[in-house]
Amino acid sequence: MGNLLCFVAIFLADDPDDAQTAYQTALTVLEHQEQLIETFRAELSSDFIYRLERRGPLKRQPHQIVETRKGPKFRVDDECVMDPARSKDPRIDQRAFNGVKQTTFEPLKKRGAVKSSDIYDPAEYWNAAYGQAKPLGQQLRERASEIRQQWVTDNGRRLLEVRWPRPDAFAEVRVWLDPEQRWQPREVCYGHNLPPTAYADGRTREVIRSQMLAYFREGDIVLPSEMLRTIDATYPDGQVVRFQECRTRVHSIHLNEDVSDDVFEIQFPIGTIVYDKDREVIYTAGKSGSEKRVMARSTSSTAATPGPAWTWWGDWRLWVGLSIACGAAFLWFRWR
Repeated sequence: MGNLLCFVAIFLADDPDDAQTAYQTALTVLEHQEQLIETFRAELSSDFIYRLERRGPLKRQPHQIVETRKGPKFRVDDECVMDPARSKDPRIDQRAFNGVKQTTFEPLKKRGAVKSSDIYDPAEYWNAAYGQAKPLGQQLRERASEIRQQWVTDNGRRLLEVRWPRPDAFAEVRVWLDPEQRWQPREVCYGHNLPPTAYADGRTREVIRSQMLAYFREGDIVLPSEMLRTIDATYPDGQVVRFQECRTRVHSIHLNEDVSDDVFEIQFPIGTIVYDKDREVIYTAGKSGSEKRVMARSTSSTAATPGPAWTWWGDWRLWVGLSIACGAAFLWFRWR
């Protein structure tokens, strides 16, 4: 079936007047590839360069990432150096979702968190390649009624350009699909025309671009294996400033290997300070999953609201609680 689809895709790609049919073939091939992938494990490295302000200095943040997926379940282990110019000490973040509950853990700081439903999926690989936390075929299917397509030529290579508007009406997405790479993209571009109040520095446009530099092949499956993602901002005076540049390299991809469900739930070591968002409590992890409760959040106080990256530790009220927690944990382990 895969070889037949590939043959049809290549046949249609030779017809420059049939962009709409070629798009339907591309969608079929991409969705077929995604259905073939039952489990996914990738080892990535990312070199992230960024600035926080228009005239601010560039900073660098290297990452080593292992991402594992199985249906809706995922786990991401991310080791990075936050600011190598100031310190070489790493920061390690672990995030996992078992289909019901999400757990996060910082092993070097021995603090973690638990939260059910309404998950945040970091989807490091998909974001680096496709600009969103979901596979490309799924994105195209969701926007099928809005998509426009045409054949274009780039450096002698014929690509199928598809584009669709974003729901906020300020942006348009453009993707250039390569039939020679089983319709994986050569480039994904999000162009945002910004309202005047969007940023305090007055930028009027942002362009987020992901370029595929290399591909991984296994049977009927082709996936990007090296990506360059950039974010450029345009100002009223015409100046274009690069705010982010991230080169991601995939060192290995393992498809459809046996992955235990235990991988997708982090077991907190003894002594870890854990914030349970559902129960609004902070506790210290004990033996065999036991808990030593150290603080219960008052229902009248404002809960720490998990943002996109679930940075619950940004709430100062939690850190007051964690200070108490650390003292209580010390006494508990000393006296038990």
